[in-house]
Amino acid sequence: MTSYLGPESPRPYSVAAEFYFNSLQHLPSIYSTTKDIQQYRPTTSTSHFGSTYENEFCFYIAKHAELNCNDNICCITDECAWPEIIQERLFIIKKITHINSNVLQNEETIELLTSNTFDRIILIHCLHSLNDLTTHFPAIRQSLKPNGRLLIIHRDLAINTLPLPNEVLTTWLNNTNFHATKLIEDLQRNKGMSLLWEIETIRFLSHKIKWFTLLYNRSFYPLNMSTMKQITDGLRQLNESYFKYQNGPLELYDRLLFLSLQVESVKTPPITQLLPSIKKKLPKITVAAAILEPHETWDYKLLVTDEVTELLNIRKQKWIKPRNLFESSISFS
Repeated sequence: MTSYLGPESPRPYSVAAEFYFNSLQHLPSIYSTTKDIQQYRPTTSTSHFGSTYENEFCFYIAKHAELNCNDNICCITDECAWPEIIQERLFIIKKITHINSNVLQNEETIELLTSNTFDRIILIHCLHSLNDLTTHFPAIRQSLKPNGRLLIIHRDLAINTLPLPNEVLTTWLNNTNFHATKLIEDLQRNKGMSLLWEIETIRFLSHKIKWFTLLYNRSFYPLNMSTMKQITDGLRQLNESYFKYQNGPLELYDRLLFLSLQVESVKTPPITQLLPSIKKKLPKITVAAAILEPHETWDYKLLVTDEVTELLNIRKQKWIKPRNLFESSISFS
């Protein structure tokens, strides 16, 4: 039994939710007056999900891309913080080349991509900004070295576990053309490259005010495909459903699809085929002549002297003589 005296259906949002939503309209004042929320301000130097997420994310990149410290790496993403994070966490010696996916269609960017050769190319949450991956795939493949590897990291709607508003999910469904199954089928048609894919789950902690701030600022994909009105309307829905009884840190899970494509190396013939062959002509022997010719038999004999016989007897006695396990060199008399 509750103290609410209004109509039960449809039930309006609570007064607490209205006050909480109105306070989000003035985020700068919240940051300036509350010290605890200062740590939740989105920054460009690190990822929005914290250091734990960074460690797990870089671990899976190193696992699927098989990175080395001296690799020449190109990172294509609209999230500018990731190249610096990957360089710092994985101790990459050479500076990572960052290409913004929003300007990938420019001629200067394509020339920059094709004029260099990279050991690894990493695409992070940028398929939505590419009209068609097949149009950019030849340029990306051309810039890969022999035995190079292309890693695509994609957050797909079918495997999403992040708490997002329904309006965002609907817009995500209508505006994306890169579903996981279709993407894998398209990449499998490329000859000369082997495809491996795997779904990885990253666990991280976040507070409700921090998560709402990320949603309000549209800090990560797929929030950049939604309008500001859809985000603000979805905050109420999340506060009354998923976050209604959440007060402390939230345990969230981000499921990502890792697609690894490696350029198949040209199979070289074995060294025996590369060296010139030497053929020796042998005399022809007919079958009849081989049968009629007698074969000599050699009888090898070895003279056994007394010294050899003595050594054999000593060796035989050594192995045949039984050992007394209870025999002791100490006399008890």
